[in-house]
Amino acid sequence: MKVILATGLAAAVMTTASHAAERSTNPSSGTGECLGAMGAVLRKGGFTRSLNCKRDTLTIHRVGVIKIGGHQYGVYKYEYSTPPVCPGCAEHGGRVIVITRDGVYLGSYHSLDGELLVSDTSIIVISDNGDAVGVIQFTSSGPPKVVHYDGYLHELSK
Repeated sequence: MKVILATGLAAAVMTTASHAAERSTNPSSGTGECLGAMGAVLRKGGFTRSLNCKRDTLTIHRVGVIKIGGHQYGVYKYEYSTPPVCPGCAEHGGRVIVITRDGVYLGSYHSLDGELLVSDTSIIVISDNGDAVGVIQFTSSGPPKVVHYDGYLHELSK
């Protein structure tokens, strides 16, 4: 299915562009400082992925905000790359969708390559070829614990 951008989604694209300045790739410490203020938010919230800026290449930037049920949910794209563990071994890396609620780390979903768009109540996962491969629909209770997109189940986890 191809994505047709509606008014709400067009605003999400503008939100994505306006927050690109929050991205950081400076591998300067082992405690998440290269991620700016989000490093401390993730560390305090029990984020289980790498915050080791000295060893790994880490980036995070805000994609948008969902306001629902009296809460403000921040949506971030976190990407990481780890060095090879042996000579001739490959680098490893990936991307997750990080969710905060009212500025506190809530959890994250594994994500595939492509783009993320944020509408008033959902995150739309777009593949590299422009297909919408999934929608993470928020309710007044917040994001779902488990979502299904692109043929896989993705759990909201720390």
